Amino acid sequence: MGLILNKPVGSTLNDLLQDEQIAPAPIYLGGPVQPDTLHMIHTNPDTLGGEVILPGVYWGGNYTLLSSLHQENEAFTHMHIRFFVGYSGWSPGQLEEELKQGSWLVAEADLSLIFHTPVEDLWKNAILSLGAPFSLLANLPTHPQLN
Repeated sequence: MGLILNKPVGSTLNDLLQDEQIAPAPIYLGGPVQPDTLHMIHTNPDTLGGEVILPGVYWGGNYTLLSSLHQENEAFTHMHIRFFVGYSGWSPGQLEEELKQGSWLVAEADLSLIFHTPVEDLWKNAILSLGAPFSLLANLPTHPQLN
């Protein structure tokens, strides 16, 4: 399972949870699988719970706390939290095979990249983290065929 980090859908958490009073956090497309599900990643396991996915980053947790945290606006605005609809998924062994075939560029997960990089720079910065041999890729336009 994975989440696409750099595809905002143009709506907010308030748009999805209209009955709740929650901060207008942007929503991202996590992937094409089950687009009717909501996922969150965050850095606050003591408050929200969740499963560790890398040191300091957690997936899921207690969604019912979000409304009360919004009421304590100060606490909510200082949280590192992102919301996604859907996820990316692979059948057993599929991702390993794609990695073996070289279908993916793999970078170290970086908390600062996930939570502190503007979404429009996220892909470029991830590619640049791979080093000089990949720097040309970082500067390609989104749709090279339109160049």
